[in-house]
Amino acid sequence: MSGTRYADALLNPKPTGSPMLTPWQRQHYAAQLSGMAGFGGIQPPDPNTVPISKALGAYHWPTTEEIKQGLSTLPDMLLASTTAPEAEGLATSFVSPNVGKLDFAGALRGMRSKRQQLLLDAAQDIHEKMGVEATHTPGIGAWSDGAEPTIMSTSTGMDPDQLDTSAAMLGSLANQKQVLTFHEDPNGSSFLHHFDAKGDLEDIHKNLLEDGVPFHTLIPTPTGATVYVADFGDDAGFGSTVSNAAARYGAKSKAYRGNVKLLGTSEEAATDAESRAKGVEEYARIIAGSGHRDSSVLWQELRDTHERALKETTE
Repeated sequence: MSGTRYADALLNPKPTGSPMLTPWQRQHYAAQLSGMAGFGGIQPPDPNTVPISKALGAYHWPTTEEIKQGLSTLPDMLLASTTAPEAEGLATSFVSPNVGKLDFAGALRGMRSKRQQLLLDAAQDIHEKMGVEATHTPGIGAWSDGAEPTIMSTSTGMDPDQLDTSAAMLGSLANQKQVLTFHEDPNGSSFLHHFDAKGDLEDIHKNLLEDGVPFHTLIPTPTGATVYVADFGDDAGFGSTVSNAAARYGAKSKAYRGNVKLLGTSEEAATDAESRAKGVEEYARIIAGSGHRDSSVLWQELRDTHERALKETTE
């Protein structure tokens, strides 16, 4: 049994208490349940007699104290992968499942949509198959006249090619015109600003617009949101604008230096569908040119697993 994978599942449960697992993980965990008896005092069901869906659906996921007890039995080398990633080498992508026009309230509902969950499953699968440990967090990308649900994927240790390839794969599956990436680089010319804001999500969004920050991503927290702002570096005063927006909440804005990219297409076609098709064409070019080992084989596996469900689900 991989202690790393189990520990990660413990530390990243769904709000309902059941784990966020890809189909591959469900099979993997079910096959290994019998080897987990006694871990943290947990007695799993017998996978030989209980169907996978029932076994995992009814499975008891531990309390905080049980998690601490269970993790205390793991070697330090396994626990290292369950901690929050270091800032150095940060690689982040922002990809939305949305294929329509939404207002802020619609984006909030979209965070709980089936399409959002399908894209989350795909994001987890892409990074796992690439051998990259990543955190995938739902949020809202918003601007002056619209908003949409999004998934922020964060990892360390990915090179720019891996980051672009993973984001292009997810953008293609989601049928997106564009996706945003950030790769930390001390010699980069752009920035990813972030700060914590307390309050209602929609109020935070409106305040950001008033404070001159028209494009932003909100990752919900128990007291409000962590605000992320991509800065392409073409406005020397924009960092101060973000700092002033953070000051409204008594917060201090911090920034990672690196390279911000928009992948896909900015070209406006005659129809929305044509624009999305052009974006998918650009993602295909990025994937085909990837230096990642076996990227074409990996991409076909991912399409076979996720493409049909996402195409058939619009909400």
